[in-house]
Amino acid sequence: MGRKFFILVIILFFSETIFSVEENFESVLFKLKQQFDNINNYLCTIESYTSKKDKSEFLVLKYFFSKPKSVRIEIISGKNKGTILLLNQNKVRVKPGNRIFSVLTLTFNPDDKKVCDIRGRGVHESDWGWFIDKHIGNLEYFDSKYLYDETVEGISTMVYELHSKDINKTEEVNRETIWIDKERYIIIKYIQYDKDEKIIQASSYKNIALNQELDEKIFTSFK
Repeated sequence: MGRKFFILVIILFFSETIFSVEENFESVLFKLKQQFDNINNYLCTIESYTSKKDKSEFLVLKYFFSKPKSVRIEIISGKNKGTILLLNQNKVRVKPGNRIFSVLTLTFNPDDKKVCDIRGRGVHESDWGWFIDKHIGNLEYFDSKYLYDETVEGISTMVYELHSKDINKTEEVNRETIWIDKERYIIIKYIQYDKDEKIIQASSYKNIALNQELDEKIFTSFK
């Protein structure tokens, strides 16, 4: 009886250990990279919040991405509602949402402040591929840990938290929480905080569709 009980305890101990092991963030990050390599295009709705000093903005965007690097952004809520931005061949073309100026189309370099958010991030820095590569490049500057699993709008996610070792190397981001789809290995949302625990950047991705039959004209035509 005693020996059977001992064996049962050992089995339960190792079973719990096995099931409680969580992937480290570096491993998950490279799985995100691998998954992104298999995605030709994606579309989604993005709820985006950005702040810097005394300025902040909240936007809802209809977002389209196609490899190698074409982006269409339609601002459906917030400042400049109705504006459409097209990134193609390393240029950003803009059709203003304002009715008075809607007959105009403007062209900018991707890093022009006129087509960047208030923290200086441009359309060319808006896709998952850029986000993943940025985090891979910054791995040595963050300590990371798994927090818990959480269901977000019906999606089972893994939640990780990153802590910066040097905010000068991580663009003033002191702490970041990232939600990752457990099945598809795509980013569901993230929140970045500064040293005062103020949110400086956050995005939530909804209505995600991968590898759709997109008409490539949506990246070159405003219609």
